[in-house]
Amino acid sequence: MIQNNLTLEYVILFLNDLLDRDRTAISTLLETRVPINEALVRHPTLQHTRNYLTTKPEVGLLGVINGLFGTLQGGPRNGWGPITARFDEHNNCLGFFKTENK
Repeated sequence: MIQNNLTLEYVILFLNDLLDRDRTAISTLLETRVPINEALVRHPTLQHTRNYLTTKPEVGLLGVINGLFGTLQGGPRNGWGPITARFDEHNNCLGFFKTENK
C-alpha cells in the first residue's frame, strides 16, 4: 500500500518500529554520513553537518528525512529538523521524537 499523505507522526512511528526490529542496523545507518556537494549544502531544508576532522559537508539518513518536512522556524532550535534521534553513550539509538523547540 502506498502512503500518499505522510505525516510527521507517522514517520516517527515508522522509524521507531524499524528501531525496535533491529536497533543495531538502524543505529549504524543513522551514524553513516556521506560527502555532499555545494548544491546540496545550499538546499533550503536538507539537514547536513560538517565532518569535524575535514570540515567537509556530509549528510545522513535523518538529515534527508528531516529535509522532507522542512525546518523549525524561531525558538532555540531554529533551523533544526522536526525529528530528533536520541542516542546512548555507546551510540545506540534510543528512539525518534518530535523535536522540542521550547
